[in-house]
Amino acid sequence: MLLASTMDLTIKKSTIWVLATASTVVAVSLLNVVASAAINTVVATVPVGYNPNAVAIAPDGISVYILNEDSAPGSSNGEVSVLGVDTNTVSATVAVGRIPLAITITPDGTRAYVTNYGSGNVSVINTSTNTVDATVTVGTDPEAVAISPDSTRAYITNNGSGNVSVINTSTNTVDATVTVGTSPGGIAISPDGTRAYITNNGSGNVSVINTSTNTVDATITVGSYPSAITFTPDGIKAFITNRVSDSVSVIDTSTDTVLGTMSVGDAPNAVALTPDGTRAYVTNNGSGTVSVINTSTNTVDATVTVGTGPSAIAISPDGTRAYVTNYGSGTVSVINTSTNTVDATITVGARPFGIGITRDGTRTYVANYNSFDVSVIDSGVLAVLDPTTFTLPTATLSLDFGPIPGSCTRGNPSGVQGTWVTLPTADQCSQIGMSANADARLLGWSTSPNFPAVLAQSQVDKGWGAIDDSISGVRVIFIPSGKSTLLSSDNTLFSIWSK
Repeated sequence: MLLASTMDLTIKKSTIWVLATASTVVAVSLLNVVASAAINTVVATVPVGYNPNAVAIAPDGISVYILNEDSAPGSSNGEVSVLGVDTNTVSATVAVGRIPLAITITPDGTRAYVTNYGSGNVSVINTSTNTVDATVTVGTDPEAVAISPDSTRAYITNNGSGNVSVINTSTNTVDATVTVGTSPGGIAISPDGTRAYITNNGSGNVSVINTSTNTVDATITVGSYPSAITFTPDGIKAFITNRVSDSVSVIDTSTDTVLGTMSVGDAPNAVALTPDGTRAYVTNNGSGTVSVINTSTNTVDATVTVGTGPSAIAISPDGTRAYVTNYGSGTVSVINTSTNTVDATITVGARPFGIGITRDGTRTYVANYNSFDVSVIDSGVLAVLDPTTFTLPTATLSLDFGPIPGSCTRGNPSGVQGTWVTLPTADQCSQIGMSANADARLLGWSTSPNFPAVLAQSQVDKGWGAIDDSISGVRVIFIPSGKSTLLSSDNTLFSIWSK
């Protein structure tokens, strides 16, 4: 991976600064670079509550929410442990209902919704204060939760009452209750937010809810005991694991019909797709394998042997690795998605179950059900997120050339002597460098949706884009004219500052 062998940086999250030459349109990807000597190793073990079973990571990448079934042995209620990504310590503990099973954070990051299976309600956590803002009564045995892309509605499957509760997230009240099949379990909302697909464990079918009318538009027969469900990024296909019939059903969402059914391993449990949507990875709990499905041909391309009782799976944001929790062997298998072989087997806690990867791909969090802790895995050097295309500004910037402050260090992995450019900011280590053409365009990028992609010259001159002091380094990309992608061979184009 780029920079891994030449630098030793720890660069945190948030803003990225991009330099691009004077081409008219350039495709740019947000990159987060973290070079480390301990990839795919456990860097921290964090004690949490009893029987942690699920992981949810805030969209801003700052906090990780761990769902614990119990707050103490014999307790009547569960709790949520909130971990700081930077500190790997518990910063807050939030009491929720009895036997919490699922947690999902709204896309806007403001709230976390927890299904309390044993108390028939949903706890709504305010992520700013990490307190419960509301407790919403729903159906019997609420199990899974999915949030609409616009964060306005939460859909809850009620396994015991055979229905779905639709919560208005503005008022935290139930707007509708939709009858579906027997024992609804899994749920996923289409990428465009128009439909919710529910797997009905007991009736062997999938209910399709129209999210505009909150009525069932279709009921699709699949395999026996359908469980997990996920969509391709374009929303054209949905993949469903059928736990008892040892198969995966593929639904054409334009017609709501089954395109194909593939035999996989014993007791398929979870399914996850690569970011480009080309492959689906299915954990087979009973056979200790992962089936790799080609989503174009709907065939199994490979079967990868992992540990005992593989349960959850998460794929790195760049799509290069799949992380699988092996419940029975206390390990995590790391699958190289290029070769579909296991690159690493990482020992974690007892009965690892839930798993989540930070948005920048640098940390993987594993909830260990029987050891009451979370394993933090160093999982990345380079993550590529949010590819986008935009038009560059036409004005040539007046860049302020200045000396390198003595308290800072310069990183130039290729050895090319770059020209360093000081940005107007109080943090004198927050600087950028370019290793070629000085006639460049300065672009700003952030994970915040309120941060404009393009900084005009006047804004830069006024210091509008000053870098937050909490960032320990500045990421810089110089893209030569005519290039639309960055490869490992392009490392001569990179220069990076670090404190």
